Amino acid sequence: MHRRFMAWAESLGFQSLRSETLSRVDFTFDYQIRAADFEADSVVSLSTKDATFRKDRREQTIQYGAGGDVMLRIYNKIAEINDSSSTFWFRALWNGVFEDVWRIEWQVRKPMLKRFAIRCVQDLIDQQGDLLTYLAEEHDTLRRKTDDSNRSRWPLHPVWIDLRRRIQAFNREGVYRSFDYTAALEERLWRAGIAVYGYLKHIGALQARLQNEVGLPASEATTHLLRMLARIHDPVTWKADVERRLVDMRLGR
Repeated sequence: MHRRFMAWAESLGFQSLRSETLSRVDFTFDYQIRAADFEADSVVSLSTKDATFRKDRREQTIQYGAGGDVMLRIYNKIAEINDSSSTFWFRALWNGVFEDVWRIEWQVRKPMLKRFAIRCVQDLIDQQGDLLTYLAEEHDTLRRKTDDSNRSRWPLHPVWIDLRRRIQAFNREGVYRSFDYTAALEERLWRAGIAVYGYLKHIGALQARLQNEVGLPASEATTHLLRMLARIHDPVTWKADVERRLVDMRLGR
């Protein structure tokens, strides 16, 4: 579809000035499961948040990782269609099957895509196998319950074994983690800002104590901070110290 769209745009005389960017990718795999023999505890996940949605006292959706960079949903697709979407054209995709279809779906956001150097559609085409392998082997697994108290030792569910086998057919380049230097600097800058904000609260509390007040607005604490910085600032040492820190960053310190 992407290739056809780009070919259509070029046929109209348009030119691509830069590659598109991806902010979220959804991967879906559909299985016909006549008797769903799994529940929320059957999933072993790196995500800490989970939720289960039921109807008529039967589980319809298992969800792990809401609000994070990766969210896994395993849900009854037929029930969803019957309840809301009315997308009956799925029958053609499923060779006429229209019952007992469960969908395994990952929603993956930009931070995780960047980890695998996936920034545009072509990256996704070339490297989605690396990301999917990580998702299905390390981030999330579906297992069959046993008496073992350690769920990570439960055997893999046959559906998950088949899913892993099918993922092997996707393109891959062997990427496990892509180092983004700019992103690393931005992360350090963000953490420095958080630290400064923490000290600003301390300044607010100290100044309120000096003025015998209950509290101090952030704007006033910022004003006090700027006044102190104006008194402390020395252009010569500022230049030398900043240059020294730049050298440290270039040397990986």
